[in-house]
Amino acid sequence: MVAMLTHIDPELLQETGMRPLVLRAAEYLQKRVGRSAVDPKSEWKRDRTLGGDLKARVFVSDDGAEAEAEFTVEELEDWYAMKQRLHNLWFNLLRSRFDIYRDRYRTLTAAAAED
Repeated sequence: MVAMLTHIDPELLQETGMRPLVLRAAEYLQKRVGRSAVDPKSEWKRDRTLGGDLKARVFVSDDGAEAEAEFTVEELEDWYAMKQRLHNLWFNLLRSRFDIYRDRYRTLTAAAAED
């Protein structure tokens, strides 16, 4: 197990209102994941809402599984809500990873039963 590799879009870091919030959220996600994953990665990108407001999109992946979430400035400012959303993001990724492993196991056991 390895620590999470994080990439933050330089354009997102240039947004003065977002920079400290995204850095705090990315650090929290890294600590939350810890070394509980095979090959964890997160990518933070700058985006806009339909109304034109700034938002951050985060994509997480590990061993073939992926999940994503979006955060407005207001959502990142709310420490407890942001933490909960990052927990949900990571659990969604773990669920996806579990589904992949379960499918691999079923494929292997089916192939072994045919022999």
